[in-house]
Amino acid sequence: MRHMMSFFKMKSALVIVLSMVVIGLCVPVSAQSSFKQTIDTLVAELYGKGNISAVDSVFAPSFVRHPGETDLTAFKISVLSLRAAMPDLMVSTEVSLEEGNLVATRLRMKGTFTGEFVTPNALPIAPNNQPIEFVVNVVYRFDEAGLIAEEWDAFDNLAFLGQLGVLPASNTPIPAPMLYPDVVDIGMSAQNRTAVEQYVAAINQGNLDFMNQAFKDDLSAHNPFGVLDRTGLAGDLGRLRGALPNLTLTVEQIVTEGNWTAIYYTLNGTFSGNFVNADGSAIPPTGLTLNLPTITLFRFDQQGLIAEAFEMYDSLSFLTQLGLITVTAPILTPSP
Repeated sequence: MRHMMSFFKMKSALVIVLSMVVIGLCVPVSAQSSFKQTIDTLVAELYGKGNISAVDSVFAPSFVRHPGETDLTAFKISVLSLRAAMPDLMVSTEVSLEEGNLVATRLRMKGTFTGEFVTPNALPIAPNNQPIEFVVNVVYRFDEAGLIAEEWDAFDNLAFLGQLGVLPASNTPIPAPMLYPDVVDIGMSAQNRTAVEQYVAAINQGNLDFMNQAFKDDLSAHNPFGVLDRTGLAGDLGRLRGALPNLTLTVEQIVTEGNWTAIYYTLNGTFSGNFVNADGSAIPPTGLTLNLPTITLFRFDQQGLIAEAFEMYDSLSFLTQLGLITVTAPILTPSP
């Protein structure tokens, strides 16, 4: 959560008023598994072509989208709204992994904001004719009939609304495309899954030294606030845990394939301690609680160490939940 301290400093001054809202002998894993194919085809038809009819044959009638707990009708509306606002919308799948009835993927979407953005229960957003680019981490669950029954999204509204011109533009660059997205079988999937589970347990126990065992020295950890190395990530987690002493990560879904493992989890805690910034300044506690859905995809190297982490969550929700910024009008939370 790089640059988090600069956002924390906004508490006393910032009130947002919104009118809406691998090398060697690695063997590539086959990409022909049916659920991954279903998702790849669906994403291309929906977001790339605006073909809403593609939904009816692959989604269960009882489909639920998290967070927000919305249904299939709301899902269709969100796709149509996004396509209407950005008629030239293009989507690419950066990485996709499958295990059992779960698929985890990272999507990159690009378009030009040339049409009015209209969503339910919010005032329309006038176009600014600017290019828009964002990423979404998603986990899908298929039911016994092979239909998509649930979807969990991790998407950053702070960056998105900043590009739309609703909020001040963020200084954080748009996440760069993955350099090593291939899913390869290095025969260590079970070990990698265990490493991620141990990492979560270590954070919950406050044992940040575990990172030195699980992460490469030259780790790149990507999140909505930027990119961190291993030392930076440990520092951020340490400061967050100091501010939220009861911080816990609760894993709800985990997907492992080849050299990748993805987890969907929630960050929970109470802002009851001072948040000490890297420069030594401190933000006093607000006493508010955090419940933050997050999806992170971990890429492992051939030695079983985490080489990259691609974390996504709604940083606007993070800041508002902890009382670090104030929203005085209904906020739009589009989940592409």
